[in-house]
Amino acid sequence: DCDSATSYEDRVIDRTRLAYLYNVRADIYWHLKQYELNGEYVDKALAIHLASKNYRMVGQAYADKGDLFVIKKQIEKGIEYYKKAIHIGDSVNDKRNLSRYHCLLSETYLDIKKTSEALTEATAALKYAKEEDNPVQEAYVYTLLCKIFNQQHNLPAAISNGRLGHYMAIQEIDLPLQQSSAAALAVAFKSAGNVDSAYHYLQVSKDLNDSLITKNFNQETANLQVSFDVSQKEKQIELLAKDKELQQQKLKQQSNYIIASVVVAMLALMGVWLAVNRYRLRQRMKELELRNQIAADLHDEVGSSLSSIHMLSQMAAQPGNEATHRDILSRMSTNAKETMDKMGDIVWMIKPGETEAGGLKQRMERFAYEICSSKNIEVNMQLEDLEKTKLSMEQRKNIYLIFKEALNNAVKYSGTEKIEITSTLQNNQLTLQVKDFGKGFDSSIVKKGNGLDNMQHRAKELNGSVGVIADAGTMIELQLPV
Repeated sequence: DCDSATSYEDRVIDRTRLAYLYNVRADIYWHLKQYELNGEYVDKALAIHLASKNYRMVGQAYADKGDLFVIKKQIEKGIEYYKKAIHIGDSVNDKRNLSRYHCLLSETYLDIKKTSEALTEATAALKYAKEEDNPVQEAYVYTLLCKIFNQQHNLPAAISNGRLGHYMAIQEIDLPLQQSSAAALAVAFKSAGNVDSAYHYLQVSKDLNDSLITKNFNQETANLQVSFDVSQKEKQIELLAKDKELQQQKLKQQSNYIIASVVVAMLALMGVWLAVNRYRLRQRMKELELRNQIAADLHDEVGSSLSSIHMLSQMAAQPGNEATHRDILSRMSTNAKETMDKMGDIVWMIKPGETEAGGLKQRMERFAYEICSSKNIEVNMQLEDLEKTKLSMEQRKNIYLIFKEALNNAVKYSGTEKIEITSTLQNNQLTLQVKDFGKGFDSSIVKKGNGLDNMQHRAKELNGSVGVIADAGTMIELQLPV
């Protein structure tokens, strides 16, 4: 779209519109992490904004240049441009952007341990955010103040500001801010020796981080597709440029036949090269997607548990009563066992050669007997149809995780003494049922929890569906094409 708009550049009378187009292109390159091209288009936009005396946009361009220098580790240059942005914002009374500029400068000072300067800039940012009645920006600044006071070991101030930031982030339904403020509060309470509050906010931060990891993974996948599309677009432009060059050469040649042959040969070679290159890119995309998926699974399933174990071990090292230490050690033991189980599941899911459902059947049986025997629950399993089915790694993974979620819910919440697990295969349609004979459920509670949304999401990835049937207990039924 930017290419199409740029093609009208010579017809544009109002150059300000062209500057905004350059701003959009600079943002695109920033998200694609192509920082040199980002800087090039920021400078192009800045030149037009300066010429047209659009000082509000000049200030934003200076802030963008500051971001670029900071990400390149040129901190002093970054600080210089943030100060320029603040100066411009003050001159035009641009309060909304002034809060952001002061925050950027405060974060940069905080990164280089200049906490006094960071506090001054954060205080100014809070003033402008309040004047503009911008609750999201206020929550962001309060969280920043919590981090600054943490570094200064002013723990009461850190806790006070952190709580304000976390409360406002919850009111504005801003998940990244909620996670950031909860993490800062966990550090503050830990430093203050308040183990229970530190653990609470650590758990809140972990749960929010898990949700954000999934969201970021989906965003990264989309960014990979965009990068691929941009790469293909650039190759098309190169191909068009070469075609234009060949056309110009054609006018200089006396023999149209020879030139036409050359053009055809070149285009054919380029077509073959593009086809080969496209195939290689697709293969790399598949590898990247697999690596990202494995990395995300490891981070989701293992990283958060290891972080909890690390934090709990630090808490256990602090003075306290024996009951508190026993409780912490018990939690560490539980987290460690969960981590081992999750690692085992991930290794099994990606293990080469595990394409037959027989391995899946055995793992499901082992898990079912272990968890049910611990609660003295009778379990009957009939998975012969599942064993006959050939499944992909993705199918095995999602089927197993849906099964674990359903069985965990039945064991934890149903109060049943018996569970039946069956599979059927008819007309290339696999059906897996987990049925308990417990107390049933309340539909409003099921909609809000018990992992049903997670199961529905995984079933959707399989082009299938998950249903909940309440009849003399509860039955979770997964249906998918195979």
